[in-house]
Amino acid sequence: MIIEDIFSKQLTRDINGVVKAEQVDNDSVYVELDEYVITQELDRHFRRFFETYIPAVKNRNPAVANKIGVWVSGFFGSGKSHFIKILAYLLENRSAEYDGQSRYAIDFFKDKVNDAMLFGDINSAVSKPADVILFNIDSRANADDGDNAILKVFLKVFNERVGYCADFPHIAHLERELDKRNQYQAFKDKFAELTGSDWLEQRDAYDFYRDELAESLSVATQQSIASTRQWVEQLETNLPLDIANFCKWVNDYLDQKGDRNILFMVDEVGQFIGKNTQMMLKLQTITEDLGTICGGRAWVIVTSQSDIDVAIGQFDKRDGEDFSKIQGRFHTRLQLSSSNTSEVIQKRLLEKTETAALQLATVFSEKGDILRNQLSFDKTTTASLNGYSDAPSFIDNYPFVPYHYPLVQKVFESIRTKGATGKHLAMGERSLLDAFQSAAKQVKDQDIGVLIPFYCFYAPIESFLEPAVKRTIDQACELSTLTDFDSKILKTLFLIRYVDVLKSTLDNLVTLSIDQIDADKISLRSHIEASLNRLERQFLIARNGDEFIFLTNEEKEIENEIQHTEVEPSELTHKLSNIIFDGLLARQNNYRYPVNKQDFKVSRFCNGHPKDGTTLEDLGGCPKISQS
Repeated sequence: MIIEDIFSKQLTRDINGVVKAEQVDNDSVYVELDEYVITQELDRHFRRFFETYIPAVKNRNPAVANKIGVWVSGFFGSGKSHFIKILAYLLENRSAEYDGQSRYAIDFFKDKVNDAMLFGDINSAVSKPADVILFNIDSRANADDGDNAILKVFLKVFNERVGYCADFPHIAHLERELDKRNQYQAFKDKFAELTGSDWLEQRDAYDFYRDELAESLSVATQQSIASTRQWVEQLETNLPLDIANFCKWVNDYLDQKGDRNILFMVDEVGQFIGKNTQMMLKLQTITEDLGTICGGRAWVIVTSQSDIDVAIGQFDKRDGEDFSKIQGRFHTRLQLSSSNTSEVIQKRLLEKTETAALQLATVFSEKGDILRNQLSFDKTTTASLNGYSDAPSFIDNYPFVPYHYPLVQKVFESIRTKGATGKHLAMGERSLLDAFQSAAKQVKDQDIGVLIPFYCFYAPIESFLEPAVKRTIDQACELSTLTDFDSKILKTLFLIRYVDVLKSTLDNLVTLSIDQIDADKISLRSHIEASLNRLERQFLIARNGDEFIFLTNEEKEIENEIQHTEVEPSELTHKLSNIIFDGLLARQNNYRYPVNKQDFKVSRFCNGHPKDGTTLEDLGGCPKISQS
C-alpha cells in the first residue's frame, strides 16, 4: 500500500490554509464547518464565550451591558480568524449545501461537541435570532479616514447589512431618514421614473444625478425643489457622524426587529490599529456605547495578534488617558495558543482508513524497537522531542513522527522572529497544516515504511523566505561540486539554525534525515559527514565545536574573508601567548624552589619568543625556570 492510499481523506485535496473572514461561498462554508476540529483548548474557549453570551441574550439585564466585548488573541495562524468565523456561522446558524443536501451549522456540531451542556448552550444561542456582521477591518477600511477609520468602517458594514448605501454614509443617512418617514419607496419610484434606472444600482454615482435626486426628494417629501436642492448640496456636511449617533442607529434597528441581537465580528483589529492611540480609544468608546445604548443586544468581537494587556502596553498614557478602561470593555478574553496543533493535523489530514490502520499496527509490532532506536536525539537536546510511544501513536502520526509538530512550529517561529522571513509567515495550525500536507505529498507514491525526513518541510516555507536567504540555498543547489543530498542537508541546517531546543550536531542530523524505518544509520551518518565536509569547503556552513551552522550570504562572505586573510606568524604567536599566559596560566607566574623554599618569577616564552620582553635569568646555582 502506498502512502497516498492510507488516509481516509484524499491527501492531495485542496485544504484552505488561510481562512478569510469574508469568503462565505457555499463550498467554503461547508468545508470549514465540516473539517473544523474542536480541540481541548477550543472547547474551553467555546465554553467561556457561551457562558457569557447566553445569560446576556436571555435575561436582557442592563448589568450585562459592559460584557458585550470579546477580545480573541493569538499569533499568526493560531486559528483566531477561523474561530470567530465558526462562531459567526453558529450564531446565525448558517446553512451550507453539499451533494444536494443542506445542513445547518448546529448540525455539524452534534458530532464535534461531546458535552451535552455545551451543546445545549450552543443550541440555545442559535435559537436567538442574530445579525452577524463578520469582516476583515483592513480590507473594508479607508486609510484616508485617519482616526475616524474605526467608526466609519463600523458604520459602513452596518449600513450595508441593513440595506443602505455602504460607500457614502451621507447617502445612507438620507435613506435612513426617508425610511423612517415612510417616504423611501416613493423616492425610489420617482427616481426610477426620471432616470429609467434603479436607485440601488445608481446611488454610488449620485453625483451624476443631482437634479433627479432633488426632484425625487421633492416628490417624496412634498417639499419645494429649491429646498430639496439645497438639501442635496449639504448632504455630506450635515451628516451627524459621531459614535453616539451610530449607536443610536444600531439601537433603532434592533427596536424595529424586535427580540434580536447584532454582533460586529472584526478580524485583525489589533494589526489595523497598530500604535494609533486615537483608534484604540475609538474602539473603546464604540464598544462602551453599544453596550450602554443597546442594552447588551449589540456585541463587539475582535481578533488581535496580541493579548489585550500586551496591546494596551504598546500605548503611552498621554493627557490623562487611561487605557486600562478598554480592558473593562472587553470582558471576555480568549487567547489561542495552538497547543493542540497535532490533534488538528491528525484529524484533518492524517486520519487513516481501517485497512491502513491494521497494516500500520502490524508494522509497529514488528519494528517498534527499531523505530525507538532510529528516532532518538543526542543528550544536547534541551526539549522533549519524542518519537512513537506505542502503536496508536504510530498509527495517528505516520508517516510523520510526534517530534515533528513542536519542532516545525519552533522552526516557523524562529525564522520569522529572526528576520529570515516576512512577518506574514504563520506559526499555528494554518501554516503547519500546509507544511505537513506538502511534506506528505512528497512521499505519496512510496510504500509503507517510508518516513518524512526533516528537509521535506523546507518546500512549504520557501515562498515566504527573504530573497537573500532563498538565494543562498538556490545558488548552493546549482553548484556542480555538490550533490542533491548535500542540498537537502543544507536545507535541514537552515530550518534548525535558529531553533534553540535542538543542536545541529552530526547525530541529530542523522536522526532528522531518516527516511525509512529500516534505514542504515551507519551508512547515513557517513553520507551526511561527507556532505558536511563539502558544504564547509564551499563556505555554506561553519563548524562551531560539534555543531554545524548554516551561513547566510553575508556570513559566507565574512567566513571567506577570514579564511583568506593572511596573518603574520609573530601576530599569531603574540595572540597565542596572551591566551596561554594571561588566560590558562594566569596564576602560574611564580615558582617555589623546593630546596630553599624561595619563590622565583617565571620567564615566559611562546614558540621561542619571550612574553612581555622577559629574558631567561641565571638564578645563581638554582635551575633556570621557564614556561614555553
